[in-house]
Amino acid sequence: MAQFVNPDLLLRLPARLLNGVRPVEMPAGYRVRGLREGDFDAWQRMHRRAVPSFSEKDLTEWWGFYQAVALPNGIFFAEDAEGRAIASAGCIHESRDGAYPFTGQLAWVVTDPDHQGRGIAAALCTRCVHRMIEIGYRSILVQTGDDLLPAIRVYLRLGFEPMFYEPDMRGRWREIYRLNGMAWPGAD
Repeated sequence: MAQFVNPDLLLRLPARLLNGVRPVEMPAGYRVRGLREGDFDAWQRMHRRAVPSFSEKDLTEWWGFYQAVALPNGIFFAEDAEGRAIASAGCIHESRDGAYPFTGQLAWVVTDPDHQGRGIAAALCTRCVHRMIEIGYRSILVQTGDDLLPAIRVYLRLGFEPMFYEPDMRGRWREIYRLNGMAWPGAD
């Protein structure tokens, strides 16, 4: 896949879907819990396994920022039957420097590669969306990269729609849909 100048892709949950996002049940053998003291090691391990290019230094800095902007009771973990954290997702306040005031963001979604493809991320994402709606957000975004195709599939299936905020966005999204084996829904 081509490298892009701006790696950020934004998707927005349309207002018409805010009250229609159905919870996705956590698969059998897994459970959801909130953030606990000492979760950094598990969070870092999951991210390093899922995206090996993330450095320990970056993850340490990002963890501090993440906790500072996370909404109250807005970081969730999924545990396996043995109680090991194997996935996480969170809710943060994100105005993108004022461009999107009063906007919540689904953030830092990660599933350990050994547990991907089971619906765990979708369950955590819907938990986050419901938390943001409960707090009062009427605008919800998610940010990702072109290369994170499994994550993009989850967001699209939950109803998030691509945002076209730069001239190259339509082409990038056409390619993402093609690589995901999905029909391009946009008008050209």
